Amino acid sequence: MRNLIICLVYITFLSGYAQDQKSFDKSEKLAEKLKTEDGTQKKGEFTFRADFSYGIMSPLYRRIILKGNPEVISSDFKLRADEIEIYGEGSAYIEARGNVYYEDYVNKMNVKSQFLFVNRKLDSFYLQKGVELEDLENELVVKAERIEGSRKTSVYIMQYSVKIYKGDIFARAENGIYNKEEKEIVLEGVPVIYQDDNYYSASRIVLNTETKKYNLEGDVEGKFTQVEGDVPQQKK
Repeated sequence: MRNLIICLVYITFLSGYAQDQKSFDKSEKLAEKLKTEDGTQKKGEFTFRADFSYGIMSPLYRRIILKGNPEVISSDFKLRADEIEIYGEGSAYIEARGNVYYEDYVNKMNVKSQFLFVNRKLDSFYLQKGVELEDLENELVVKAERIEGSRKTSVYIMQYSVKIYKGDIFARAENGIYNKEEKEIVLEGVPVIYQDDNYYSASRIVLNTETKKYNLEGDVEGKFTQVEGDVPQQKK
């Protein structure tokens, strides 16, 4: 009798698994078909692929986890990571973990980190752990432990060990705000900026990413190295 009960439970489990797998396969095929007939994707739609995937697919709840070279691709972005999770109504939320690489085609930026969360409803995101943001349009690189922002406003909040690389300029601070549209970076929390052999510190540093000019505000200190050509010659 006991063996019969175990057998029935096992059969029920396999039946449920087969139904879930069938539903998941259908969803995966549906995701791959999120394209118009001419082969282009509609705005807001994306496709995904991976070597291995599992999840829950139902009319009330959807959660898909992708592993093994997973990718999520749309007309706006491309995302790769060790693991990608898609969930929520209308696949509104995306989480990526481990060796994250995100290409933003709209804002012309490439991002690396160990964690990424995307809210597709609000068109916002945040990144954590070893974040590196490369702005191809303004030719600068930002590094921090956490960056959050909105693709609508192009304003990015940078936190913890912030570093800015722009041509011959290097700056660091604990916190900062990057306004891509205004081409302005505001650094606070013991900010320091270096250019050639010169460096300056202040309570607040404002850098224009287009002109490479910067304003120093409050408790300004620095070191300016005068090159030989700038030294005035004494008359004999």
